[in-house]
Amino acid sequence: ASIYEDLRGRDFTINSIALSLNKGSRGMILDPANGLGDLERRELRVNSNYALYDDPSRILRMWRLQARMSLTIEGRTMTQYQNVRDAKLERKITTKCLREELRHMADEPNPGALLETLDREGLLALFSESLCGSNFNQAGFAKFQHALQTVPFGIPFPLERVGLFLFVLTEKLSSREKAQLIKTLGIAKADVESWHKLESKSKKLEHLLKSPKLKKASLIYHALRPAAGDQILFLYMRSAHRLVHDRIKNHLQKYLVTAHEIPDRDLAHTGLEPGSPKFIKAKEDLIDAHLDGRIRKPVPEELPLNTHPSAGGRPGRPPGRPPGRPATARN
Repeated sequence: ASIYEDLRGRDFTINSIALSLNKGSRGMILDPANGLGDLERRELRVNSNYALYDDPSRILRMWRLQARMSLTIEGRTMTQYQNVRDAKLERKITTKCLREELRHMADEPNPGALLETLDREGLLALFSESLCGSNFNQAGFAKFQHALQTVPFGIPFPLERVGLFLFVLTEKLSSREKAQLIKTLGIAKADVESWHKLESKSKKLEHLLKSPKLKKASLIYHALRPAAGDQILFLYMRSAHRLVHDRIKNHLQKYLVTAHEIPDRDLAHTGLEPGSPKFIKAKEDLIDAHLDGRIRKPVPEELPLNTHPSAGGRPGRPPGRPPGRPATARN
């Protein structure tokens, strides 16, 4: 198929935009379905009259995109969605699609809002009926969202969300219900382990963060920098120790930012090769000095009033005052 046929066959118009790679038109926008126009109108529209019928899993993607970008669902698209639901075509969504969709949910900016919508639409039961109604962990996802917003934007922070997401999602479920969810969806063993071992692994990190030896900001920074992101956020959400909570908050909002703002050029005067072990050690020492307040911004020197070249007076006499005339006080 041509690129245009490929784009027209996709689900939603905003997912049908591409850039040309041809030599004569490299970088030109290809938008046969007018997806850019729909983006400007903040509207979500299907590409065809059969898009949701052909693949019912797209109804989950529809709500995911709507929640992520706060889009309005176009009228005919909503009618097609309602027809799909009336025909109960959502029952044809495969287990594989549900499992993959669950992983996509974990990476959404606000997974709690998405799950709340799915629960309202009666689609959360596709994953497990145990997740619906009173078992939906609204308070837990509110804390999860707050923790995600604490992570500084644009600064490296390795975070594998699946385990933490599954922990919050199933927090109100019994052990039997959790086991049934794993079996029904065929959740990968690695994801199950990251979910089940999250609490025990986080306790070790919590014990470290409670240590009275971490008196300096640099020590807290080095204690948390190698830690797994999901464990850090888990403790930020769940730890009962105020000291642990405050140290994590300072690390995310202050220490990581400070370390990121120190460029390699600040070590140019050392003559060390960037990336070499000595260079890395020197930069770590510089970061520690900034974190612990041993390096402060230089205060600009002020020139004495009587040394300015346009002052017109000798040293020791403020500019503009004739010689021999004493200073007088004014009200």
